[in-house]
Amino acid sequence: MRRWRQSHPLNVPNAISGFRLLAAPVLAYLGYRHSESAFVGLFCVMFFSDWLDGRLAHLLHERTALGARIDSIADAATGLALIFGLVWMRGPIIYDEVLWLVGVPITYAVSFFFALAKLGRSPSYHTYLAKSCWVLIGCAALVVVSTGRAWPVRVVSLAICVSNVEDIGITALLPRARTDVTSFCHVANRLRRKQRAAERLRRP
Repeated sequence: MRRWRQSHPLNVPNAISGFRLLAAPVLAYLGYRHSESAFVGLFCVMFFSDWLDGRLAHLLHERTALGARIDSIADAATGLALIFGLVWMRGPIIYDEVLWLVGVPITYAVSFFFALAKLGRSPSYHTYLAKSCWVLIGCAALVVVSTGRAWPVRVVSLAICVSNVEDIGITALLPRARTDVTSFCHVANRLRRKQRAAERLRRP
């Protein structure tokens, strides 16, 4: 039974990620309707579910490659819905920060298509830095909606760009597609150890 739960795509963590994916357009619609309380409430639920699906996947031993990809797609959809919602509710603030925001889709597109060209699929690394960015995104969204201050947008944009650049570096190092990679340094150190082990085996 445990083996089935490890490999079968229809499991609880994947269902939670699917919920977040389906909730993304609802979040954007609430922003369009200027329903600030509902927008914040739904975003908090989605933000918590993002932590919950990863935790349950670990506890229930239900980590799958499909689940990692669904989670990454749901994260991207949530991010887009959040941006559209904030633009509709706090347009002037977001427009003033457009030069900070433009780097986010550019670095993500480079990361996405580079991984697609080299490894055959989109990156689903879930690094520590990417997880930290989601915490920053959640805090920034609440600050922007509740106070109207724009500085969190700059902090989050810079952090996401750095995370996307790290993903590009990880893709450059990996010989084959992988999911749930903790960091660029982790991959580099692991490859270095493998190279040293191979060199020792070749020595007479």
